[in-house]
Amino acid sequence: MRDLDLDALRGLRRKHGAFYPKGSVIFKEGDPSTFFYVILQGSVRFVKERRGGQADPSGEPGVHLATLGPGHFFGEMATFTGRPRSATAICEADTSVLYFDQATALDLVTSSPRFALSLIRTLCDRLTYADDRLVLGDRGPRLGDALPESPLIETAAATERPPASGEPSRSPVRSTSLPFNRDLFIGQTVVCACCRAEFVSLDVRPELIRPTGRDTDLRPIFGGLNPLHYRAVVCPSCLYASNAPDFADLDEEQAEAVRAALAQAGETAGPQELNGPRNASIASRSLELSLISYQARGAGPEVLGDLHHQLAWMARERQDAGRERDELAAALTLYRQAIEEARSLPPQQTLLLTFLVGELSYRLGLYTDAVHWFAATSQHPHFRHQSELARLTHERWTQAREESKRPRPGTA
Repeated sequence: MRDLDLDALRGLRRKHGAFYPKGSVIFKEGDPSTFFYVILQGSVRFVKERRGGQADPSGEPGVHLATLGPGHFFGEMATFTGRPRSATAICEADTSVLYFDQATALDLVTSSPRFALSLIRTLCDRLTYADDRLVLGDRGPRLGDALPESPLIETAAATERPPASGEPSRSPVRSTSLPFNRDLFIGQTVVCACCRAEFVSLDVRPELIRPTGRDTDLRPIFGGLNPLHYRAVVCPSCLYASNAPDFADLDEEQAEAVRAALAQAGETAGPQELNGPRNASIASRSLELSLISYQARGAGPEVLGDLHHQLAWMARERQDAGRERDELAAALTLYRQAIEEARSLPPQQTLLLTFLVGELSYRLGLYTDAVHWFAATSQHPHFRHQSELARLTHERWTQAREESKRPRPGTA
């Protein structure tokens, strides 16, 4: 997506954000059109069914149109025209997106000329793509070839702005960066939205990420370096922390609330090791700081539940069963709250949360509750589109029914 106007998207992630695990189908070809999406993190592959149901020689179930990454948007044509989806969108990795319906999108276009221009340019690129493919066939360009990625985190140059009248200077304050192994990590220069300190945040190089499996509560397992350790960006100067996609998404009122919350918690000095290579213990510390920051920002229960769930994953990695159980219980309460409050979550995220309530109930020994929530998962209208989640749901549902019938010690 060209010239993505991050300012226009500030504050929208809490209301319009969604997460899809790897392999999820965001929508299928022919589905009704409701939302269009902006990719914050991850990647999405687009496949169009072949005429006559013919399979691709490579085994692909349809024609591969494109794979888009962070900063790109998709689904806008169907959303604005009301026509069914023209292709199937599949997550190639764990993916975070913003989703907008037509009314919200029109508000963005009206309020942000840069956003409107970006949308127009992308539509022009895709029309050019369609024209070229008609003329050149398979020798023509592929969708997305000319769509550069946009940064997820603003750097010092991108975030500079003159202070308003009477406002104290907010120019970046440089902090000392730790040396790091560039063969293992990518370093991103970041300006803290809370204190304006400039620092380097690390992430694992994509080519070194080796997924080896997944737990039943959807925790990805990796061989070698674990990218989950680096999900949270932490300012070493003030300890403000959040997930990378919305680290810069902080207004002055929220920044003041974060500073007050960190001070009240006694978090006043930033240990530099938080911005170096991390193990599960250091990753837990970064998540704890994220939890304080998100609570101060007024984040919804689905966001806070996800942080507690990640803390449970870190405890599992450290083989701390007691801490894992405590964090799973906190995540379960918040996930249930998110569903019961009927927040404006996309259907796919509601489906995922419903499954996780069943799974965490199972892990906590609440087998009757687990049976109820797995049944609710299977009745969700989008359940049939998520083949891997459907398989896992039926497997865990069967196990929960068996456990719920098993006599317990101390019962008659």
